[in-house]
Amino acid sequence: MDDSQRKQVCLEMIGLALKSLQSRLFTAVLTVLAVAMSVALLIGVERIREAARNGFSDTVSGIDLIVAARGDDLQILLATVFGIGSTANSVSWETYEEIRDLPNVAWAVPLALGDTHAGFPVVGTTPEYFDHYRYGKGRPLALKDGQMLIDDTDAVIGFEVASSLGYQVGMTIVNAHGGGEIETEVHSETPFTISAVLERTGSPVDRMVFVSLEGFAAIHSEDNESTLDPLSNTGLDMTTTDVDGATTNSMDQGHDDHEHARGSINAIYVGLTAPEAALAVQRYVGEFQAEPLTAAMPTATLFRLWSITSIAEASLRAVSAAVVLAGLFGLVVMFTATLDARRREFAILRSIGATPTYVAGLVLVEAMMVALAGILIGLLSLAVILPILTPVFTQKYGLTLVFSSLSSWEIGIIGFILIAALVASVIPASRVFRQTLSDGLSIRL
Repeated sequence: MDDSQRKQVCLEMIGLALKSLQSRLFTAVLTVLAVAMSVALLIGVERIREAARNGFSDTVSGIDLIVAARGDDLQILLATVFGIGSTANSVSWETYEEIRDLPNVAWAVPLALGDTHAGFPVVGTTPEYFDHYRYGKGRPLALKDGQMLIDDTDAVIGFEVASSLGYQVGMTIVNAHGGGEIETEVHSETPFTISAVLERTGSPVDRMVFVSLEGFAAIHSEDNESTLDPLSNTGLDMTTTDVDGATTNSMDQGHDDHEHARGSINAIYVGLTAPEAALAVQRYVGEFQAEPLTAAMPTATLFRLWSITSIAEASLRAVSAAVVLAGLFGLVVMFTATLDARRREFAILRSIGATPTYVAGLVLVEAMMVALAGILIGLLSLAVILPILTPVFTQKYGLTLVFSSLSSWEIGIIGFILIAALVASVIPASRVFRQTLSDGLSIRL
């Protein structure tokens, strides 16, 4: 048989396979949909996994280092960026100033942690936080309503805080000491007024309440007798008494006393003049003499997080693979269940000269057509669904789902599905081969 004859036979077989599937259209469509759903689930889960990783990375994309008291890098990252847990100890303001003034440091933003509001983390910081923090693909924070921190009694709240608690600009809130739902001490004597609500970012910022460092320090004063003066820069009663009993105003004592009123902090976001300076600054911080510090590199720390979550990711992939196997099992069941009803069809094919091998090959072609149609429909479904779901995932979870070209891993998975479908279809094909040999040109029941 030359090449033209082989081509003719293949075309005839494909035509017969299409007509055979049309005669069993309902069951064929159900099988195609089962395969399509399993493929869409498998590739969709992979895209969501990639989007989640990219979302985590984008959350800290603008931060080169996070400096905090000596501790575990992952604990520091979770506490300062995602509001989960807490740092080991505090960092002095003098240390912050020294790190801020390093030649390789472009900017440094201090953070004070440890308070909550209705279960949401409260962060004490400076207005520079809103200038340098980036999320997504380098997008800056934007206001939905109001204006950024102006007075020390102001609070800027994330979108989820506002939507879940029904807060608006101008309302008064009270923070509490403690993490999560455990609030050990409510600071009712130092209320804050909401000055702004941030636009939704899909990042941890949505679940945070931001106040000034001076306001944060005021609610932790030991005697709790200082008051927040909206007209002052410090937010504290800066009147002090010297050793001779004379009363002075510390506002007249200069910039140093103002910054001392901010008290200790818990962490520092650091942006570097160049990425290659990260190791040098990290080494400097690790050898800092005044107090033990750790400079966590967010990107490297995220790799540790991925290694921890890899078991869960593998389990998710396993579940998706099980769904694919279930779809292929349905394919085998469909072809096997219809074999007895098709014995007359096979006998007719034998009567017009079809060999048992040809008939068995016809079943293989049908199974591959069903599997290929399921894969194509599954991919097309993702191409349609992902753009629809992207705004929802972006607003709610900060995940950007993109149906771009298939990755090498995804192409390998699709190839594996096709091979698995071919192997699975061998079961009904081999049974057809045996039946056609035994039946010959007539049906033997």
